[in-house]
Amino acid sequence: MRGQRTTDEGISPFRMGLHVVRAGAAVVLVFVVARAAYYPIWAAGASREQLDASWGGPNPFGATLAHWLVAALIGAVCLGLVAVSTRLLRRRT
Repeated sequence: MRGQRTTDEGISPFRMGLHVVRAGAAVVLVFVVARAAYYPIWAAGASREQLDASWGGPNPFGATLAHWLVAALIGAVCLGLVAVSTRLLRRRT
């Protein structure tokens, strides 16, 4: 790689950072999807006090919609990070 510092393994710190960002975004995405899938099950059995403390409560339907909206926003950001970092890693410099 011309003009870039490399580590002992031959990978530039920038590329290593992109790998870390991509892996971190993928892990966050897995947890967000799992939580979004589990939340309606939890909300159906939650008490009114628990739902009052939840986003979108005290209605289980409203709380589920609020959590799904947040999950969709976080998921979109994570997918964007994965796509951008993958594209930058595929560039030949």
